Amino acid sequence: MDYNPLRGDSLDIIRTAFEFPSKDSTQIQEKAFWQDYVWLALIALGLAVLILIVMVIRSRSKKTDSDAQNAPQPASPVQTEPLISHQYYEHEACRQELVKFSLSEPHQVDQVIKKLSLNEQNLPMFACVYQELGRAMFTTMYPSLTSQIPSYISYLEQNPNDREQVAKHVAAFKQLLVDSNPHAHSTRKSQPFDFLETLSTNQIRWLLENEPERIQAMVISQLSSENSAALLSLYPTEHQAELAMEIARLDTLPMTAFNDVASSLATKAQSIPDFRTLPTDGPFVLTQILDGLSITKQNDLLTQLKETSPGAYVQLKQRFYSFDDIWRTPTQIISNHIRNLDAQTLAYAFSDMSVERVKALISDCPDRYVNMVISELEMATDVNEQDRNAAKQNIVRVMRQALEENKFKMSELEGLV
Repeated sequence: MDYNPLRGDSLDIIRTAFEFPSKDSTQIQEKAFWQDYVWLALIALGLAVLILIVMVIRSRSKKTDSDAQNAPQPASPVQTEPLISHQYYEHEACRQELVKFSLSEPHQVDQVIKKLSLNEQNLPMFACVYQELGRAMFTTMYPSLTSQIPSYISYLEQNPNDREQVAKHVAAFKQLLVDSNPHAHSTRKSQPFDFLETLSTNQIRWLLENEPERIQAMVISQLSSENSAALLSLYPTEHQAELAMEIARLDTLPMTAFNDVASSLATKAQSIPDFRTLPTDGPFVLTQILDGLSITKQNDLLTQLKETSPGAYVQLKQRFYSFDDIWRTPTQIISNHIRNLDAQTLAYAFSDMSVERVKALISDCPDRYVNMVISELEMATDVNEQDRNAAKQNIVRVMRQALEENKFKMSELEGLV
């Protein structure tokens, strides 16, 4: 300060009172460096807590699983499994014996059935037997009870039975039907394939026609040495070798397999035609059987019938027109009836034949129709077996209809036998 009294400067001292801040007032303080990173610390802490919780939960879960594995398992399933299996095999054995006896002794069974059906208290038993066997087998073995089936169905709908109750009723029915019959003991001691003794060699072969090779081998093994040799001789050499291999492997099959096959074949054997002694309606029945077979199997069966019983074959051929008969049919008869079919059907049916042979067959048809058939035949180079057989069946159907309408007779065919 430049103070000079000679210039007239003066110095006055003025007392000033300053106000002090109150204790409650906020004081501005300097922030620490870590205060800007507090939120990062909170996030890290949260993650650490979360990881800790997950580790605790996993530790408890592993401990629970370990305790569960070390805990003793309930003994009831292990103990009851052999019991259930034993009951199942007992029931199957009972069922097989019932079926076998019912098929082998139909007259005795029918007499017992008629007596049992008079008692209304046996209705639950019959209903359970019907449920166990099914309609087809039940009506085959017990035809006298066919009229009672609606009452059995009604009872089963109102009183549903569990497996154990059905097994008890079947066992009771078997007890009444089989065990009380004096002939049952001898039946049980016999072999499962005893029904084959009443069949001829050709009938057995027909029975085994569509069966697998193992089933064929199983049946052959149950025949006498003479009959088995005769049956084997009916098969081609290659098939005989395959059957011999299957027979050698039969020792690995359980006895239950033999019983099941015997029961199935015994039922199938009820419908075997007798080629030697055809009944009055035998040709009609055999015609229906042949219609259900493919053309190849028809030819095989007709060839077999022709060899074993020529008389029955001639009797059958008086009404049964097969596709092979078309080559023995006069061309005039062919012309009168086959022209009703379209050219493509004939081309499909004769697609495995030469053009010259087909042209000779339809030579009496109009030239325009012949040309259409030949044209279609030349284009039919990739016809499958199914379409070819269907076309052949259409031709057979037309010719058979003409035969039924007496427009021609089978005796007019060349070389019937």
